[in-house]
Amino acid sequence: MRKIETFEQRQTALKWMVKTAEELSHPLLPAEDRAKKMAVYDYVSDQVQQYNKKLYEGSEYPPLEPETAQKSTEDWVGG
Repeated sequence: MRKIETFEQRQTALKWMVKTAEELSHPLLPAEDRAKKMAVYDYVSDQVQQYNKKLYEGSEYPPLEPETAQKSTEDWVGG
């Protein structure tokens, strides 16, 4: 499996974690599938934590994270 090395990879991993957490909470998910998904979820979670630790290490305040995309006000105002 790959390591998280960029902000974009971190964002993708966090989105995947939210989706997978919803799947893991489903009561009818077979135990075998739950065990496999949980193992991958734990690995991704550890990778995100390692990236965050490296990013924020030695700083009193977290650095500004790069924005993934610049949007104009028309995008969210509906113009």
